[in-house]
Amino acid sequence: MEDTIRIDKENSKVYVIDSKYYRYGYLSTLGNLKDDELDKLLPNTSNISKQIIYGNYVKGKVLEEEKIDCDIRNIFIIPANCKNFIEYKGKAVMEWLNNNEVHLCFINMNYLIEKYCNREYDSANLLINIIESNIKKNTIIT
Repeated sequence: MEDTIRIDKENSKVYVIDSKYYRYGYLSTLGNLKDDELDKLLPNTSNISKQIIYGNYVKGKVLEEEKIDCDIRNIFIIPANCKNFIEYKGKAVMEWLNNNEVHLCFINMNYLIEKYCNREYDSANLLINIIESNIKKNTIIT
């Protein structure tokens, strides 16, 4: 799944999806890492802030060009050896940026390559459905 922006006019939502594949070699062993090692590999405060600022910029453009006042869903995708194709891991809330959120999902690269090559799934729609179901559950990273 590449970086993408998906506009859902019907539900007034815009999904800003940022794929963080540059650390895949490290993240392929996620299950074996200690918490302090894992923290170094996940997006930091600066990454989260930039994603929120970019999402707000996109929101302004959509309002200006499409005339849609929408909710933004900022999403980080990180490759990992996970059991499912896509696993929702939680969200980070930035209080100092008007409580904007960035959602974190792990994606199984083997499944992604298989699905992409076979064109079996629309991975962006699957991701969006997983995000929306977890937002309803109010899952938070601790």
